[in-house]
Amino acid sequence: MTDEEPQGEDKAPVAVYRRRSLRIIWLLPVIALGIAGWFLYGSLASRGPKIIIQFETADGLEVGKSAIKHKDVVLGIVEGFKPIDGFKHVEVTARMNHLSEDYLNKDTKFWIVRPRVSVEGITGLNTLLSGAYIEMTPGGGEQTDRFTGLETPLLVSPDAKGKSFTLLTDDLGTLEQGSSVIYHGVKVGEILGYQLSTDKPAVAVQIFVNDPYTGLIHTGTKFWNASGIDVSVGAQGLKVAARSLQTIFLGGVMFDVPANGVAGPPATGGDKFTLYSDLRHAEDSVYTTKVRYIIRPEGSIAGLDPGDDVTMFGQKIGQVDDAHIEFNAATGKADKLVIVGIEPERLHFKDLDKHSPDLASKTSTLFQSLAAQKMRAQLVSSNLLSGEKQVDFGFVDDAAPAQVMLGGAYPEFPMAPPDDLASVMRAAKKALASADALISSPETKHSIQELDKTLTNLDSITKKTDAQIGPLLTQLRSFADTADETLKKVGSSGSQGGDLSGALRELKEAARSVRTLADYLESHPESLLSGKSK
Repeated sequence: MTDEEPQGEDKAPVAVYRRRSLRIIWLLPVIALGIAGWFLYGSLASRGPKIIIQFETADGLEVGKSAIKHKDVVLGIVEGFKPIDGFKHVEVTARMNHLSEDYLNKDTKFWIVRPRVSVEGITGLNTLLSGAYIEMTPGGGEQTDRFTGLETPLLVSPDAKGKSFTLLTDDLGTLEQGSSVIYHGVKVGEILGYQLSTDKPAVAVQIFVNDPYTGLIHTGTKFWNASGIDVSVGAQGLKVAARSLQTIFLGGVMFDVPANGVAGPPATGGDKFTLYSDLRHAEDSVYTTKVRYIIRPEGSIAGLDPGDDVTMFGQKIGQVDDAHIEFNAATGKADKLVIVGIEPERLHFKDLDKHSPDLASKTSTLFQSLAAQKMRAQLVSSNLLSGEKQVDFGFVDDAAPAQVMLGGAYPEFPMAPPDDLASVMRAAKKALASADALISSPETKHSIQELDKTLTNLDSITKKTDAQIGPLLTQLRSFADTADETLKKVGSSGSQGGDLSGALRELKEAARSVRTLADYLESHPESLLSGKSK
């Protein structure tokens, strides 16, 4: 029997089964989750430790925005602030990345970069647009997560090649952190900072000198403050010394081995040196041996101050250490006392060995011999305009026998009367007073009175140190001419008494001295300002 398919209405429906496909839209969340997971993994993998930096102020920093950088590479981001110590300080919390993990050590330094004005100029101007950030300089030591930030930028990198030294001074002057250290006009280092010191002098200045210039510094090197302009008035007149605009306005320290100094072995890092106030004091410091004497001037010691020159035949051989008045209550007298320091290394005597171990005793013996040969100390004017004086050692032909007196704090060297113009005036007036008492001639008396008036006018001009050379020369020549006329009249009167004869000799010498002075001033008028040339 053959099976037949049902026909018509009796035919059964056929069920068709279809497989449903996974739509791609459902894959997008999975892909997004995968990407997010990847970024989360990358973020966690690059995430470094959290650190805390203490600053006095967080001025300019912003949470989530201010970065921590080194050489313009971002190493972290500021996450928060916390005031401590009653708002005296601020703790800045920052999250670092993995690049910085090996450099977060004890000696690592942080500071805030913001616009600053310093001796080196204006820095941090780029932060006006980008905002302040924290600069990091890696250091050594043990790893840590707490740091104390610097309030000023680090001037020298910890890995910089060079050496640090300490300079001791009693006055910082205009020196500041960042001021230059200069050798022969070339900047070789800078001042790191300064602080009060328990040593004397009282200010300790830390400097850093870069390699290879550290080889220029020896134990005999002298440092001096080269800041500003050095103005002085002395025997050589007005002196103005300045190095460069940088040192005038920004300050600086210079160093060198003076011409008469000994360099010595190279200095090692951390050595201490004296910082002198100027080049002159630095150069004078090489003369370490001193032989001191006391002198007792007859005239005024006004214009003589510690540090003034002590000379021999115009050549400096030392300086004044002290000048003061000693009052004796028992006698009621006041003595003028000057202490001078002779520096034997400055002397150029054939038989004096400057390197001898007993240089001081040999110098004392030498000066005892010179005193016996009529060498005397005397006060002389070093500048007529300023009134400054100095002590000069020289031979005096008519000096009375004398010797160095021992027994006091220092030996006392014999003095000669001052030979300046004022002493000539006093001697001349004394001679006129003696002559006036002995000569009875009305005509001669009139001449002497006129001469006395001339002396008085001249003395007044001398004391005022009038810078106009014309009136001074006129008065000087008037005095000399009047003195000559007076001598002629006295000679013709036939009066030759013993006292008068001596007075006339003094008057003649005074006239000659004044005429010589007038001739010199006429040829060298600049000496009123600069002093007598050597």
